Amino acid sequence: KPTSITQAYSAQFNNQGDKFIISDSKGILVVYLSANRYAYILKDSKPTKCLAFTASDEVLLSQHTTMSIHTLNGKVEAEMKGHKLPISRFEINTMHNFIMSQSSDLINLWSAANHQRMRSIYAHNSSFMDAKFTPDGAMLVTLFKDSAVYFWNLSSFETDHKISTIEKELMLNCFDLSWNMKYLVASGQTSYVLVFELERYFSEGHIHWWVFRLPDGFKTVKKVKFLGDSTWVAILSEG
Repeated sequence: KPTSITQAYSAQFNNQGDKFIISDSKGILVVYLSANRYAYILKDSKPTKCLAFTASDEVLLSQHTTMSIHTLNGKVEAEMKGHKLPISRFEINTMHNFIMSQSSDLINLWSAANHQRMRSIYAHNSSFMDAKFTPDGAMLVTLFKDSAVYFWNLSSFETDHKISTIEKELMLNCFDLSWNMKYLVASGQTSYVLVFELERYFSEGHIHWWVFRLPDGFKTVKKVKFLGDSTWVAILSEG
């Protein structure tokens, strides 16, 4: 294992599972599992929590307001600049060949082919808390600071659906979608977790949802994630 790691900030596997990338306090390195070796592609760089492998096994990462794509030997293939505030997350949509980058005030959609910005979505009266593509790649879902959830059609770039009946006091900051698009789970700065029935909402136009509370000792929820067949949810929380 890399003995130079003093603190790891993030790590991601590639699609084949034969290598993974780590951002640590020394730089950004790739670990080759089959060869039992590692190599830094960036040394003495600032740590980042946003990194991923592309479909062609290049490395996509963000540092402050810029995203960049690197080969495994460290060569910079492209840079994408379009944010004034720090990028908090990004995601690759292989079905539409998009890259999504999110800051609190802005979401940019980039072409994964030529790395040009294709569309921008602005958070006019609120802030973006979370965003991700639907499992089928057809929509982008955004969560705002006022707890509203928008579903953006990636063909028309119009909002197909909006959930705005959520209690603002719950202060949601993260969500996830089940692989079959039946449910959306969300949580945030309280110990409450919300589950929405998307299947009924899309077919009937009325939102059905319920709330459960985490056991005593749990505080701010940092991340929620559906597991397996979407009947289990993993929750990362403080406390």
